Amino acid sequence: MRAAAKKDDSIAQAGKQDAAEGAPAPSIAETKTIAEEAFIYGLPLVMNCAVLQEFVFDKNSGQCKAPFNTISNEARVFTYKDTAVVTPNSDTPYSMLWLDLRAEPMVISVPAVEKKRYYSMQLTDGNAYNYGYIGSRATGVEDSFRLWRFRHVTTVERVIGFKRGTVGTSGVGYLRKMLDVVLFPEIRKLRTDL
Repeated sequence: MRAAAKKDDSIAQAGKQDAAEGAPAPSIAETKTIAEEAFIYGLPLVMNCAVLQEFVFDKNSGQCKAPFNTISNEARVFTYKDTAVVTPNSDTPYSMLWLDLRAEPMVISVPAVEKKRYYSMQLTDGNAYNYGYIGSRATGVEDSFRLWRFRHVTTVERVIGFKRGTVGTSGVGYLRKMLDVVLFPEIRKLRTDL
């Protein structure tokens, strides 16, 4: 299944150089595995970018909700005409918020809600990974957030190494320090005092 290659094209030259350096080209099975893993890793990012385009950037999309850092509340339920993202329920009004964290962190505060009322805020990263929930039944937000932070610092280290971060931070060093930041320290102090 090898494609016909010219003797002097860049792929053939790279193959010769790899062979000369003792780095054999991957087999068809290895290439297939690499392609599958790249697809599985990249698809959520690409799909989420498409949703971001529809919901935040393209004001003429018919699906646009609000700019970054602005909450959008839908006064209706979603229907089959809402095609930018698959929604889990067609009988639930949604609110959405896309946070731009490049310049600084954002604080999300939740007003008091009656105990009889149910609410849930799903926290999702750019890979479409749900790393936590805030809500009337939510538990383990801090654990989920710490896990997300750990995965994030690991990914950053793999991608950019120890270069400066994209917003001018010290990069991996800063992110590692953030692993020790406690969410809701007042609750932890209260538990300690009780």
